[in-house]
Amino acid sequence: MEGMAKLPYLQKHPRTGMYWFRGLVPKELQGVLGRKEIIESLRTKDASEVPARYADARKRFEDKLALARSGDWPGVSLDAIEIVAHHWARWHWETNPEVDPLGSNRGLGLGSECELVESLKTYLASRDIRLGDQAFQILVGCATAEHHEMYGGWAPDVDQLVRRRLRDTCVAVAPNAGQQQSATEVSPQRLQSFKEKAARPFTSFLDEFLRARGHLDADGNYTSSGKGYKKTFERLAKLVGEKPIADIDTYDIESFYQKLLVTSSDKGNGALAYDSVNRSISNIRVFFTWAYARHLIDENPARKVTVERTAFATANQKGDRVYSIDDLKRIFNVPLYTGCLDEHRIYEPGSRILRGDHRYWFPLVGLYTGMRLSEIAQLEFDDLIVLNGRVHFSVNPVSKNGNKKNLKTASAVRQVPMHNDLEDLGFLDWVEGRKLLSKDGRIFLGFNYSKWWNAVFLVNIKMKTRTKVFHSFRHTFADALRAATDNAETRDRLMGHFRQGTGALYGSRDLLPHESDVIDSVAFPGLDLKHLR
Repeated sequence: MEGMAKLPYLQKHPRTGMYWFRGLVPKELQGVLGRKEIIESLRTKDASEVPARYADARKRFEDKLALARSGDWPGVSLDAIEIVAHHWARWHWETNPEVDPLGSNRGLGLGSECELVESLKTYLASRDIRLGDQAFQILVGCATAEHHEMYGGWAPDVDQLVRRRLRDTCVAVAPNAGQQQSATEVSPQRLQSFKEKAARPFTSFLDEFLRARGHLDADGNYTSSGKGYKKTFERLAKLVGEKPIADIDTYDIESFYQKLLVTSSDKGNGALAYDSVNRSISNIRVFFTWAYARHLIDENPARKVTVERTAFATANQKGDRVYSIDDLKRIFNVPLYTGCLDEHRIYEPGSRILRGDHRYWFPLVGLYTGMRLSEIAQLEFDDLIVLNGRVHFSVNPVSKNGNKKNLKTASAVRQVPMHNDLEDLGFLDWVEGRKLLSKDGRIFLGFNYSKWWNAVFLVNIKMKTRTKVFHSFRHTFADALRAATDNAETRDRLMGHFRQGTGALYGSRDLLPHESDVIDSVAFPGLDLKHLR
C-alpha cells in the first residue's frame, strides 16, 4: 500500500473504493487532445491487482501524449474515439449472446489480441465509420481499456500488434475533419478473395474455426468441446449441404433448430434434451460470429434463433398439458358461456349471455384452430380469406393497417380452415359487428389475453395448474388433428410445424382442397357445445 501511495495519477473513489488512473494533460497538448485530463477506471477494488493495471493505464496515457507531441495526432478528438470504443463494446455484447456483461465474467469474450482487432474492424465496417492508421491505433488502445479487466496484461504490445495487423485491415480511408488520413486500402485482389471464400460451403471453414478456438490441434485431435462442435456441424451439413456460407440464412438455422427438436438422442432415450439443443444452437451462433468477423457473411443467421424450454416437456408432461374433454366441458360451461351477471362479473351466474364479448370468442378460436395465442391476438379482418370454397384464417407477418405482427417461426406462415362448428356458433357474425368498432383493423382487442386466461380465468374456475395454460388448446387441437388424418404433412401445414423434406416455408403455397377439408374431420368426442348456438 505504501508503494501504491507513491504512484502518480492513482486515485481511489471515496465511496465505491474503485481505483482510477487520472492523468493530467500538459497545457501545450490540451488543444490537440481536446481535454485537460485523461481518466480511466482500473476496474478493481483489490489493491493487489492495482500495480499491473496501473502500469497498463499509465502506458496508454503516455502513448497518447507521445503521439500528440509528434504532431501525428489524427484530426479527430480523443472523446470521439473513446465513444466509438464504448459503443463497440456494447455492440460486441449484443452480437455475442454467449457473453454476459452483467455476470461474473465481465470481459468481452475475446480470446486474443487479433480477435479484438478483427471485432473492431467488423464494427467499423458495419457502421460505415472510416478511420486512418493513427486513429485506428488509438481506437485499439481505447478498446483495450474497455476490455481491460480480462486482458489487462497485453496492452504494452498494442503498438506492435496494430502495426502488424494494419496491413490487413479492411477499414477504408476517408477525409476526417478536413484532413486526408493515410491507411491501408483494400485491394481489388483482396476483395475478390473475400468473394471467393464466401462462395465456399461452410464446412470448408470448420477446421480453421476449430483451430482458432483451440479445439483442434496440429495432429488433428479434437478437445471434448471440439467434438461437440463437430457433431453439430455434421447435423447442420445434412440439412444445408454444400450451400455457400454467404447464402445460409435465418430460415436455414430455424429449420435446423426445428429438426433438432425431433432428433433422437444418441443414448436412445428419446429426443434430444434442452441442454443438447441449446448447446448446438450456441455452437452454430459462435461459428457464424467468427465468420462474420472475417467478412464471409453479411449477418449472423443464428443471432435471432432462440431455444425455448417449453418445447422440451416429457411425454407425461405433454399429456398433462392437453385439455381433456372434462376440462373443455368445464371451461365452456362457466357463466361467461351459460349466463353471467354482466361483463365485469363473468364468473358469477346470471341471465346475460355475452356473445358480443371478445373474451367469449377468443378461447373458441383457440380450440377450433390450434393457433398460438399471439397469432390469434394479431389477426386482422384481412386475414379472413376464402380458399377452396371455405373461409380460412391466414397466419402471416404482414399488416395492412400498420400493426406490428410477429410469428414464432418461418413455418408459422400458413392457412387454417375455419371449422364448421365455429362458423355455426356465429363467429363470422361477431366479426362483422367488430368491423364497425375496430379502429386498428384487428379482429380482437388490444388485450392481455395471456394474463387474463392463465392468471385470471383459470384461477376463477379453479383449473389453474402449472401445465394447463392457453397453449393447451393448441395441444388439444393437435391431438384431434392427428385423429382426423394420417397425413403428417397436412397436419404440419395446418399447425405451422417444420417438417423435414418439405421445406420450412409452408406458406409458400396455398392449401390444397383435400388439405382444407381435413378440418371437417376434426372433432372432440364427448364435447357438446349446442348451448352456445
